[in-house]
Amino acid sequence: MDPSLLDYARQAKAAGSTRKDVYDALIGAGWNATDTNMAVDAAFGAAQQNFAKPDQTPAAAPVQSAAPAQAAQAAPPTLDLKNWKQYYEFPSRRLGQILFFGPIALLVAAAVISAASSLTAAPAPGLGWLDASPALAATAPISGDSALNYSTTISFGTKPAATGGMTALAGLLALLSILSAVLTPVGLVLMGKRRVKPGVAYDTRSGNGADSTVPPEISGWSWGAAGLGMTWGLYHHAWLTLLQLITPLNLIWWIVMGIKGKEWAWRSQPWLSVEHFNRVQKTWNSWGVFAFFFVLIGPLVAVAVAFPALMAMLAAAK
Repeated sequence: MDPSLLDYARQAKAAGSTRKDVYDALIGAGWNATDTNMAVDAAFGAAQQNFAKPDQTPAAAPVQSAAPAQAAQAAPPTLDLKNWKQYYEFPSRRLGQILFFGPIALLVAAAVISAASSLTAAPAPGLGWLDASPALAATAPISGDSALNYSTTISFGTKPAATGGMTALAGLLALLSILSAVLTPVGLVLMGKRRVKPGVAYDTRSGNGADSTVPPEISGWSWGAAGLGMTWGLYHHAWLTLLQLITPLNLIWWIVMGIKGKEWAWRSQPWLSVEHFNRVQKTWNSWGVFAFFFVLIGPLVAVAVAFPALMAMLAAAK
């Protein structure tokens, strides 16, 4: 039995509500009969004391009207938080996936094709190709260094035809880079857009913007916001993370995102419960820690590996 049920039942009883009033309010808020009966029994006593005496006044309207909101502050225990997405509608998720993954896939494919083309188009170092006619090649065979005597028929470098193709690929890569920079953020926003399905109880303290009530259980450092920055922010519709684009604020805003990230996420979208919120953010935190150390430690490792090799090359050049 959820402790919030018993707390509510006791508070309602103290305010003058009857056993039946409390039972009806909790059932109407979506709680199952078993847990509701346990909470009511614990607050009002044995089952034979079901109702108040006939002359007892009914519960005050404010207590009854507040019951659904208070009871919905925690998700019913029957919800499967491991598969929480089944309780939401994602109206723009498919379009978001196309906009997010499509440009990235095309960009990677174009980069691979460009790299392969550059390898096949470039001639071997120190060698050229014969542009003369077959007749000339037959009468003037080239061997060894004699190729240097035929300056009018020997070309070095990249063939002109291949140069045009590489230029086209470079332009395609530039275009795809621009599309990726514009469309992938839009895709993230659409992928994160969701609403609770009708009839599903959720924590009404969340998803109300500035009017949300932030519970103390979600406080703490957010590695998801700090490590992934705007990627995390766009998905959670936490628009303040976009201030990371202002270069002078980078370091300061990284700290702010880590401190305030969870609060922003709680206010921006409806969550089933505190447990649901913490479960989802735990996954984001794992990715954020990986991204943070990859960006911070990666370059240091690269320098540590490359520096000895560079010093060896310089020593050999002397």
